[in-house]
Amino acid sequence: MMNGILTFGDVFRHKEKEYVYLASTDEVVYAARILNTDEGRQISSLMEKLSANKSRITNPLFCF
Repeated sequence: MMNGILTFGDVFRHKEKEYVYLASTDEVVYAARILNTDEGRQISSLMEKLSANKSRITNPLFCF
């Protein structure tokens, strides 16, 4: 698949979005999407609201 073309930490574009390559198997490519400033603010705001409401966060993982 992409193994050999990209190495951990490489940045690439796919469908007008930027991603950081993490790893791959024969079937799956693992990458993290790079958020723009507005998207980062929206996620921060959402996380603050969920934390304030003591809601349980189960699925998304965001690093910024």
